[in-house]
Order: sequence, then structure tokens, then C-alpha cells
Amino acid sequence: MELHPEAQKRIDEMAAGLVHRVVRKNIPPQNGFFFTEKHVPVKIDEKQIIGDLDFHLTDHKGDVVARWFIHADEEYCLEADAYVELRRVCERVTKAPAYSSTVSMAFIEKHLFEWVKETFRGAEARLFTTKLQSAASEAVRPTTVWLPVTDLVIERPFQFGQVTFRMITKAMIDSWKAIEVTVADDQQRAMLDRHFEKMRARFQGHAAVVFHVNAEEGFARARALELAEVAIGLLKLHSPGAISPWLTTTGALLGSEYRPKHDALVEQGRGWVLHHTALTKNVSPTWRIYLRKELYLGALARMSDEHGLNEYQRRLRKALLTFGKAATLYDLNDRLVFVFSALEGLLLKDSSEPIQHYLGERMAFIATEDPDERIKVVDVVKKAYALRSAYIHHQVGVDDASLLEQFQLDAWKVMYACVHHFNTHKSVADLLALIERKKFGGN
Repeated sequence: MELHPEAQKRIDEMAAGLVHRVVRKNIPPQNGFFFTEKHVPVKIDEKQIIGDLDFHLTDHKGDVVARWFIHADEEYCLEADAYVELRRVCERVTKAPAYSSTVSMAFIEKHLFEWVKETFRGAEARLFTTKLQSAASEAVRPTTVWLPVTDLVIERPFQFGQVTFRMITKAMIDSWKAIEVTVADDQQRAMLDRHFEKMRARFQGHAAVVFHVNAEEGFARARALELAEVAIGLLKLHSPGAISPWLTTTGALLGSEYRPKHDALVEQGRGWVLHHTALTKNVSPTWRIYLRKELYLGALARMSDEHGLNEYQRRLRKALLTFGKAATLYDLNDRLVFVFSALEGLLLKDSSEPIQHYLGERMAFIATEDPDERIKVVDVVKKAYALRSAYIHHQVGVDDASLLEQFQLDAWKVMYACVHHFNTHKSVADLLALIERKKFGGN
């Protein structure tokens, strides 16, 4: 975890400057603040607190804007420009090759703030970079991150770019438990039994995105999350919600899925209250990927990383992610907007082109070779666009179910065909030129 000598010197100078910018925290009065009666099931007392407490303040966007600590019964902080400078030091570290692909920004900030705090107290004699190198050397190790996916089942494991899709099986959880049990006493074994039973109930039988990297845990989790969301978004082309507007793809990282449901407390004057939990919307069946079918997984996997893609492939990647997002939406009006957004982003030269005319024609020539079917596609696109406009401009909801169903299917055929030609075109202009030649009888 070595730094270039000049970079190391500059980072240590900037870190040392932060110590002189620590100030006593001024706590403003909280006017109008009030407490609720929300039940708190667990309370932590002083005996359960190990080590120092560090505090931070966030703004309305949820971004940290200040950090503080307690010293000699007083609160001291880095805030405003001083906190901005702390972030600059962290960013400078992340640009170093040794740290850019191994540790997270949060890890660097945590150790920088600890160093500032201990140096301010006179308890830290090392340079910041020395402390960081020591901490990073311990934290960076071979790491595997498993991110379970809601309602996704796969036939067998497969590679997808930098990640692998695998099933979480009973045997897998058994092996994880066996490792832990070997170093546990009787009391710990009982706790492990409960812990792994909860794991089985929540994770067993789910497909998961698996990522291997030599890195600090926070970096590994953040990178895995970034790769997983793109991979799942691209694979949604083969999900139930991509083909039919009546099916919704709930497939998302477990815990982040959108499944509208509601709780109701019902009183009927009998001295007790009925509690009901029910789904507000219907849920689609499990999403299955059968690898024996030709799914163009190679092309989709290539698009999991934007690096090295040509202009056509980049625009197709963006369109597929938007189209995949549409498959997760329960509201048919919102879904229509997202599907059109995906198609327009892929098939129009720019915002000046008449959407209904060009989009319908281009979809028709991509989706089918049959002249009569092409005419139908153009007609469906025009009518669907009219529904989209009525919703966007006049809040009029979709009222033609059969039209929406046909439009969704035509849109899916277009996306699928464009993936099929992943290696055919270098730019969208090449695709549009091919369509123009087809219109006039060319190949």
C-alpha cells in the first residue's frame, strides 16, 4: 500500500493542516423540536459502548457536512470548509493506484478523522499516511460478496462480466455454519443455530450475484452493489415484466424490491383490533433464467462494463437499463413513459426528430420482416404514443389494455433484436442507415 513519495508528503501536509482547523462545536438551539411516542425496543447504556463515540451531521440531502468528537467533556469538530478540506484529502488518497481499487472513501475518511482526533489529543505521533498504510494492509484481503436477488431462480451458475450468478443452496449455508461452529463453545453454538436458521429463511433458494475482489470490505460491498445493479438491470430483458405489461419483475437486490403492500388496523367495537397485511398490487411469478435457451448472455455481459463499448453499444446499454426499470413498475402509465424513453434514446438521432413518425417506422423494420406486420407496428406505436402524451400532458390514464400489451411486446422484440446485433453496428447511425436501405428495398 505504498504511495509516491511526493504524493505521500503532500497528503501528510494536508492532514496536519486539518488538526489546526478543529474548533469547539457550537450547538445551536433546536427551536420547535419535539419527540414522538415511537416505541424503542432496545436501549443501549454506557456499559455497552466500547471506545470513543464519533458524531456526524448531515444536510437535507443526507450528505455528511461535519464530524465531531468529545474531548475533556467538550465537543470539537471539523465543519464547513474544514470538513470540505478533509474530503479533499480523502479524494487525493483515492487517486493513488494502491488505494483506488482496494479501499473505499468511507474507510479513508474514518481513519483520517480518527488520526485528526488522536493527534489533536496528543495521542498520535505517526504521520497520517503511516497509520493509513497500516490499517489498509490489515483490511485489504480476498473478499467475496454475495448479493441475493428477489424472486430470481437460475438453472445453473453463470459468469456475467465481473460477477457470477449462483444459487444459495442448503449445502452452501451448511458449509458456512460448519466453519463457524468449529471455533464456538456451547453457548455460541446455540446462538449460531438461531443465526443460521434466520439466514436459511431469508436467503436459501435465492439466486445471488457473487463478486470476488482483493479489497477492504466497504470497497468490495460498494463495487459489488454497483456491478450487481447493472447486471440485474440488463438481465431484466428476459424477465416476465419485460414482455407483458400485466407482469411486474420484482427481481432486485433482496431488501430493495418494490412490493406495494399495506397494513390495516380494523376496529369493529368488540374491544379488540384486527390487523391485516395485504399486497396492494398483484405480484408476478418467480423470474427464471434457463441457460439452455439462447439469451445472448455474452452480449449482455459485455455491456455490464461501459469501458470499451462503441457508441451503438453504449446507447443500447442505457436503453436496456431504462427498459429493465420499466419492467419493475406497477403503474401502467409510468411503464409506458419508461418504455418510450428507452426506445427514443436508442432509435432517434436527436430530440429534433418527429417521434411518432420515425420511432414507429424504425421499430417496425427492426421487429419484423413482414410488410403487413410492419404497418401494424407503426399504427400501434402512434396510438401508444398518443396514450403516453395524454398521460404526460393531461393526466389521462391508459385505457386501452390490448394496445398496451401489443406495444410492450413490439418494444421487447426491438430490444431483443438490437442485442442480437450487438457486434453488427459501431454507431446508432449505422443502424439507422441500414433501416433506410431496407425501406427502399436494400439489404
